[in-house]
Amino acid sequence: NDVTVGKDKCDTDVLDTNVIPVAIKVLHPKVREAFQRDLKLMKAASRFLTFVFPKLHWVNLNQCVEE
Repeated sequence: NDVTVGKDKCDTDVLDTNVIPVAIKVLHPKVREAFQRDLKLMKAASRFLTFVFPKLHWVNLNQCVEE
């Protein structure tokens, strides 16, 4: 039996006991740097919005970004 690549489910009816389903994670180049940059922008935006709209303090945007 063939295992189809790209499906959400594994074929559990595989008769060949030498076939082991695996998952592969691909880390794209520079994704860590882009993620860190985006977090810094979100932190700055949350501080700015809380400063401009003080009534937003109950939402605690800074904590939301930190989580």
